[in-house]
Amino acid sequence: MTATLTPPPPLSRTSRASASRTSALGIAQRGRSRKTGTSALKPIAPGLKAESPLTLPDAPEKKTVVIAGGKRVTPTIARLMAQSYDELRLTPAARKRLSPAQIDNLKIAVADAPEWMHDESFELPDARKRLFEDAPPVPQPDTSWYVPVIERLGDATPMKLSATLLTKEQEKLVFLQFNYCRMRAVRIRKRFVDKPMTIKAAVALGDWTHKAAGYRSLIADANLALVLAMIKRMGLVTMDFHDLISEGNLALLRAIDKFNVSKGFKFSTYACRAIIKALSRHTTKAHRRKQVFPVEFDPDFERSNHAHDQHEAKATACVEELRRIIRDNAAELTTLEQQVIAHRFALAPQSFDVTTLAQAGEEASTKRLTLNQVGSLVGLTKERVRQIQNKAMTKLRDALDVQFL
Repeated sequence: MTATLTPPPPLSRTSRASASRTSALGIAQRGRSRKTGTSALKPIAPGLKAESPLTLPDAPEKKTVVIAGGKRVTPTIARLMAQSYDELRLTPAARKRLSPAQIDNLKIAVADAPEWMHDESFELPDARKRLFEDAPPVPQPDTSWYVPVIERLGDATPMKLSATLLTKEQEKLVFLQFNYCRMRAVRIRKRFVDKPMTIKAAVALGDWTHKAAGYRSLIADANLALVLAMIKRMGLVTMDFHDLISEGNLALLRAIDKFNVSKGFKFSTYACRAIIKALSRHTTKAHRRKQVFPVEFDPDFERSNHAHDQHEAKATACVEELRRIIRDNAAELTTLEQQVIAHRFALAPQSFDVTTLAQAGEEASTKRLTLNQVGSLVGLTKERVRQIQNKAMTKLRDALDVQFL
């Protein structure tokens, strides 16, 4: 009888990959001992278990914190974003020696967002020298045309964009300088997040923040015409011109903070899109508000408060006159009537004639009493106290009508 050999079934793709990884792991672990000449297993990574040779230790995850708007930042950046100037820790010497201008720069630094657009050139040893000392100066843009445009509500024609915008080289240089200053300021804040800030670090933080604000203003001044061009391009005739200018300028400032110059694009390409998006959002909100409030506030159609004010003044004068009538007893109330009125309405003792209350041997109560309580005090029934009260009230009304109304 001839034996028949059956070939093993072919391995699947998953089985072949697993076998290959197992063989490679065994070859990597097998080593030859120099002293004994015996085989020994050498761990290829700390924490590797023998029973699970394919399990590698997990890489440490970077902790993140989610803040408003769904933005993920590190815990240190989250603390910097929530920090205020009052929470900024300074050494006693720093608080004494800082000038008012330096304190203002520190307040701006703490209020500024701890972020910047990083560039590889920032990590070079001579980055500061190349960006600030060796770089050619960038001229300040001319913004003399801007005020006439705002005053004449867009009727004036602004300067050409080619005469207002920076060149590509100047734009790249200014953005690199702006982000480098913000990077240095944030790094100083992170270094002193858990300890008091020295006078040298506080001055440096204020200086870097002041420089960053200057470069930001320079970029904004050079691109003011972009806002007017986008407003004219969208043709928003029905909207308020000043509101559109405000929304466009805010979008321009946000675009300056978010623009990454290292990608090689011009800032106008990025800023125009951001401005159009902001203007579209503002237009949508304005139309939605107009549906809820179709008519704006008009002072000519406002109802006058003259009648209400007159009524309030007359009521106040009546109260004062009634107090005088009670104090001088101009209504000729008897002692019993004065006692009932004083206890029923909790009138102050100075509202009555002091001699009259002294003769009665009682003082007015500071709490309003019921008819039964007043009857117990004066020795009368509840019904009799009510009759005396009504009679006294009639006398007071008659005296007020005759002497005042």
